[in-house]
Amino acid sequence: MLDQTQYNNLWTNTFGLPIQQIPCYYQYLQREVYFQDYLDLFGCPNSGNPTFVRDKHMSVYPGFRILHNPAYTVQQGNQVRLIVDYDFPYAGQLCKNREIKYILIGEAAPAPSIPLLNNNQEDTSNTYFYNTTHVGSTNYFNAPLKAWGINKKTKENKNKSKTEILVELADKGVLLIDLSPFAVNYNEQMREKISEFLFKDLETRIQNLSYLNSKWDFCLIAPQKTSMGILNRVNKIHNRTINHTNDLLSAPDYEITRKNLKVSSYQDYTVNKSQQFKTLKHLPKRAKLAVIIGGSPHYELIKRAF
Repeated sequence: MLDQTQYNNLWTNTFGLPIQQIPCYYQYLQREVYFQDYLDLFGCPNSGNPTFVRDKHMSVYPGFRILHNPAYTVQQGNQVRLIVDYDFPYAGQLCKNREIKYILIGEAAPAPSIPLLNNNQEDTSNTYFYNTTHVGSTNYFNAPLKAWGINKKTKENKNKSKTEILVELADKGVLLIDLSPFAVNYNEQMREKISEFLFKDLETRIQNLSYLNSKWDFCLIAPQKTSMGILNRVNKIHNRTINHTNDLLSAPDYEITRKNLKVSSYQDYTVNKSQQFKTLKHLPKRAKLAVIIGGSPHYELIKRAF
């Protein structure tokens, strides 16, 4: 989790954005709470209690200093508490001996729409993966569900809450990690920077995950430019870098068009331990692209990636 100085430096120094264009820091903190809520399904922090203690829809960050902002925080004595959308949603679901087996790598969480805080009501205008009130439709959520056989259109699932569906994904060992805290207006140069700078943090983030299965693997659901940049850094395929989209589609790896999806065999992008992920005990055997060229993630590609 980044403090405000680190967060501002990420956008201004690394990405070159003016301070006026930096996405809201407090909304970033809220998302970190929801992400950690989901991670708590895989472990038992604080003797079985969630990491972030709730009190009237507020979360206390242990040992973490938050600057008071009346729009997003409240002052209680010597403490500043962050206002969040809902109480801890996974009561009774901790300590289930879950393991993280499948990691989806996305580019960034979507930029939030207003209103963000909605007092535990369903919000169809927002789509953050881990916010249990954000129920707007998006392939970044629907494709993983379908890939792991969670079909929201069936009689069994159509009345399930997003909280229940996220628990099902955790039961199957699925985790989504976004490289960038928020989506901004990414151009090609910005996506190259994301691949170059934020990928450096990915190894540390994965290494620090608790309850990681010994044979974990990941696939890429980030947009094409970002995904290719990551693949270049994970491994030099056939002793060369990926220079063009066609390099991913040769020989024939898979064939994709906007109207028709055909999937044949995948090449095995084996990680070279001497180059990347040096400190991890287990190395993923495949770094797969699971997004349609020029489009969004596809459930069939996610299924075949794992």
